[in-house]
Amino acid sequence: SSNWIQLILLPAIMVAQNVAQKATDAKSEADHMTLTYLANLQDEQMVELKNQTKILDFLQKDKKS
Repeated sequence: SSNWIQLILLPAIMVAQNVAQKATDAKSEADHMTLTYLANLQDEQMVELKNQTKILDFLQKDKKS
């Protein structure tokens, strides 16, 4: 009798697993997109900071002259 229950519930379990896997995949993709955006943003910020440092160095040298 438990075999019948298992056979009847197996498709429902498989569907639930597929739904859960799709949700996990969607979250993974969203996380990847977010982290990629943040990494690119950080790269842009580093470029800006380096440029600001160059400007400040130039202004300090100019001020000493």
